[in-house]
Amino acid sequence: MADGVIAVVGTPGTGKKTVARHLSSSLQIDYMDLNEVAVEKGAVIGREQNTYVVSTSKLRRILLPIIKGRRLILSGHLIPSVLKRKEVELVILLRCAPEVLESRLASRGYSEAKVRENVAAEVLGVVVAEALKVFGIDKVSEHDTTHRSVEETVAEILSVISGKSPLSRPRIDWLPQVAEKGLLQKYFP
Repeated sequence: MADGVIAVVGTPGTGKKTVARHLSSSLQIDYMDLNEVAVEKGAVIGREQNTYVVSTSKLRRILLPIIKGRRLILSGHLIPSVLKRKEVELVILLRCAPEVLESRLASRGYSEAKVRENVAAEVLGVVVAEALKVFGIDKVSEHDTTHRSVEETVAEILSVISGKSPLSRPRIDWLPQVAEKGLLQKYFP
């Protein structure tokens, strides 16, 4: 793999920015945060529950000229709503166990409702479904960040990028674990 955008996607709190920055440094290529682009370039059209509402069509129009012909790492959960299959080389899909994700989001000061919304999205695999629908299974590599260091996660991803390891096909299903632990009511009140 040598050309284009390497997209890092996942539910908020899975480690997108941290992993993307480390990948960028390891590969010595540029890094871009899609959320920062949205804010800085005027694609934000409102606020809801202390989060930004972004016009994905406007963000797409802004982003395409910026990334054209560049090799870079791009992170953000909105990537499947902004880019198309042909516009990415590889999609790194980060996952995190619901209880760990809940703790990460709470430590960031997310409201209880926002924590529950994001954990529910992770349990249901919302970003997984979006990434697979837009980019296809042959461009998506899934990596669990739950109990792994950034360095371990990045090493695994670099092995995929270099071709030493195959893509890690999406296979994580948190729902049985959540049901078994009796947490369905907590995340889906």
